[in-house]
Amino acid sequence: MTDGEDIPGDATGAALRRMLASGDRLTSPRNIDFSVIFPEESAAISFCEQVDREGFVPRYRKSDVDERLPWDVTATRHMVPRYGDIVAVEDHLQSLAEPLGGEIDGWGCFRIDEGQPE
Repeated sequence: MTDGEDIPGDATGAALRRMLASGDRLTSPRNIDFSVIFPEESAAISFCEQVDREGFVPRYRKSDVDERLPWDVTATRHMVPRYGDIVAVEDHLQSLAEPLGGEIDGWGCFRIDEGQPE
């Protein structure tokens, strides 16, 4: 992906466009952190166990951002930041989180500039 022409106009697409505009190489793999929030610590732990078996690197913490869902899990996967792949991972994580009362809360990653080693 070298330009933003084929990136949809939703929040994920907007984030990828910002990355491109800042000089990121969206063709380089990196750790992408997916945030999923839960109402109970036990649900966060159960979710961590599930995604760990699927190859994610999970960690959780208590957060004061959303009192309704105070347990924040970060599930990290090393991958290329492609729109379709990010959306597919978010959809999958949401399907795992929903029965536990959780919901996806976005994603993020570090930028890789042209000429920067991977």
